[in-house]
Amino acid sequence: MPDDSPIAEFLQEILDSGRDPEDVCSSRPDLLDEVRRRLKKFRAVAAQIDEIFPSSTTGAVDGRNAKFKRPDDEMPPIPGYEMQAILGHGGVGVVYRAKHIKLNRTVAVKMLLSGVYASWIERTRFLREAEAVARLSHPNVVQVYDMGEWEGRPYFTMELVEGQALAHVLSRSPWPVDKAVSLMITLARAVEAAHGAKIVHRDLKPGNILLAADGTPKISDFGLARRVDEDTNFTISGTKVGTPQYMAPEQALGRIDEIGPATDIYSLGAILYELLTGRPPFCGESTAETQRQLVFLDPVPPSRLNPRVPADLDTICLTCLHKQPGGRYPSAAALAEDLTHFSRDEAISARRPGAIERWARRIRRHPTATVATIAAVLLVTMLVLASVRSAMQRAALARAVDGDLEAVAMLQEEARWTDARAALRRAESIMGDGASYELRQRYDVVAGNLNLAIMLDAIRLSRCTSGNLKVGGPAICPGICAGRAGRLRRSAQRRGRPRGSIAGAHGTGGGAGRLGVLRGRSHSTVLGSGGGGHGRSGPVWMEQAHSRSDHLGQSPGAAASGQLGPDA
Repeated sequence: MPDDSPIAEFLQEILDSGRDPEDVCSSRPDLLDEVRRRLKKFRAVAAQIDEIFPSSTTGAVDGRNAKFKRPDDEMPPIPGYEMQAILGHGGVGVVYRAKHIKLNRTVAVKMLLSGVYASWIERTRFLREAEAVARLSHPNVVQVYDMGEWEGRPYFTMELVEGQALAHVLSRSPWPVDKAVSLMITLARAVEAAHGAKIVHRDLKPGNILLAADGTPKISDFGLARRVDEDTNFTISGTKVGTPQYMAPEQALGRIDEIGPATDIYSLGAILYELLTGRPPFCGESTAETQRQLVFLDPVPPSRLNPRVPADLDTICLTCLHKQPGGRYPSAAALAEDLTHFSRDEAISARRPGAIERWARRIRRHPTATVATIAAVLLVTMLVLASVRSAMQRAALARAVDGDLEAVAMLQEEARWTDARAALRRAESIMGDGASYELRQRYDVVAGNLNLAIMLDAIRLSRCTSGNLKVGGPAICPGICAGRAGRLRRSAQRRGRPRGSIAGAHGTGGGAGRLGVLRGRSHSTVLGSGGGGHGRSGPVWMEQAHSRSDHLGQSPGAAASGQLGPDA
């Protein structure tokens, strides 16, 4: 059992607007049969009530009973015409096939159903359609030949188009691009002719475009047309006229003063959209939902629904569907010209809206959501920038600490313990509490190496000051002593100032040789030459014994006996 809620809405819209069930149910074709069945039942009941309780007063006010009465099987005998068949009917009028007797020409006769019961608005719209079309002479607009009245029922005769409406040809599948563009060029030029006569159609849709037997399109049904310069008192402000799937936003909002040629251009864009994608730009579950989408949402680009649609045709279609009349093509002729350029593979005049324009539209239509989005983007941006800044600071800190650690290693090689300690303290202060685990690990290794080197140097100094001498042989000790003294001299020369000096001294006693002390900033090394008396049998290197010598597996006696190497 179908849901009664949308069916009731569709029935109410048909009764209020007089539109065909096919138009009203275009968004829900699955409900069309049920809507037709219930509408037929309603009209039958309305006709029976009208027969039982005829009321001229009620009919004169709104004509509701007569309005929905189906035409009799017996066709009206209009003088001068031979009525042949009923071609179709809607909520307002019925169209007959007839033959003009004198001219021997087959025509279509459109007659207002309600006749004397028609409201002022109904009669005005009906006669306006005849007058509007009579002003036009274009091969793609249905021509009006005559107008009159029979038994209080207005009618007019017009060109009979042997074919079917575009709405019946559309099969909810996209047309080939070339075929769709060719049709739209023809329609745009026909609409431009109407605009040139100061007529705005206001209800362009596939159901009002008739296709002749040879495929020639003809625009029909100017029942909602209005002259651009006419008084609009018969249209109440806020009244929504047109078909929701194809009406412009200003129509949906009832802004009568904004309705003009741009309104028809929007409808042409909606028709082009359906030709390219197989569906209208907006199609909600109900009329209200469709109008909400129409006003607040942007249409999905046709190329997303049909990848065969080129980018330029995408732009042309979306330009027609701009929410603001000023954002559309300035005229139907401009639209036809751009479509022609596209068909010839030439540059088009329309342009895609830029990022700023798209954001401006979004902000106007969704201010709350846009503000929330911008706030979220700013928050994420701030977090990213903070993360980047923190990473840069950590990288700069690591570079500074690594520089100091490298300086410690160089100073350690030169035995500049005070400067090395200062560089190490500087690295520690730079690290603070924000150093990474890897950087802290490198610092600990360098600090451990420095402490070990200082300790070993202190061991050597302790051996010298304790009087324990190590006498090396003439082949080994001279090179060792000379190498250490040379390194200290070169280090002092690189600094540009003497870092140490060698002082001569003579030992006392017959067994003492000449001694020399090489003094540095943080340590001293005692050099000497062994031998009896004043003889120079070989150099002697004296080191200070260290209290931890036994920890290293040596004793002071071993040091004196020459078992320790010179660079222990």
